[in-house]
Amino acid sequence: AGALFFARMIAQSNEEAAEQPEVIDNRRVPFADLPREGEPVKPGSTTPVESAPKKTYPPAPRGVVDTNSTWLAALKGATEAEALFQAAQAAKEAGDHTGFRENGVAAKKRYTEIIDDTRQLEEELLEQYGDGNAEINALIKKRNEWADRRQILSKTTGR
Repeated sequence: AGALFFARMIAQSNEEAAEQPEVIDNRRVPFADLPREGEPVKPGSTTPVESAPKKTYPPAPRGVVDTNSTWLAALKGATEAEALFQAAQAAKEAGDHTGFRENGVAAKKRYTEIIDDTRQLEEELLEQYGDGNAEINALIKKRNEWADRRQILSKTTGR
């Protein structure tokens, strides 16, 4: 008797649930109108970025930068440019505008030459060996220092 009673109650509750209208949640879901994102892809490609093959570089030989004739010439030119830069700064502090301008223009010209001379070397080394080598990173850092010095002089000596 008890089992029949519970069976009827379950059947009756299922009938009542079927008679009730289905409740639709009308609350706004943020960004629901936007399409779902897939994996990021490179522009103009269908290959996902993460699965794209990564270029591996061979290790650079020791002294690849330090033995390069272009780099050695640039370091010599940088010594000259640094001396001119220091002379320009000393003249500026002394109030000698003419000396500052002459030395500053000469230093800026020398920095521009060595930066231009080493640009191709940097690009070739990065293409061959990547940026994971300490010597190549030191070359990049030094070229950036020269560019910063040149920028300081460009602000004060005219273009």
